Amino acid sequence: MGCVRHLSLELLERYVMEDISSRDRQRVERHVMRCPECLDRLQGEVRWVLAVRTGDRIRGKSKNPPGKSRAKNE
Repeated sequence: MGCVRHLSLELLERYVMEDISSRDRQRVERHVMRCPECLDRLQGEVRWVLAVRTGDRIRGKSKNPPGKSRAKNE
């Protein structure tokens, strides 16, 4: 089943960073259950955040401090 409108990268990033309202969290979870493209994008965000966190632990510093979004205006 295709989606008419995909979730924004900003919303997916906020979901992964747990900086999201419960209403938006539910919206993301319902949407990715029926939209494989957004699920892929969400999984990409999860991988990105894990890579940054792992790299930060190794280097002991952060290139992208909390609150800095890598999402571009869509």
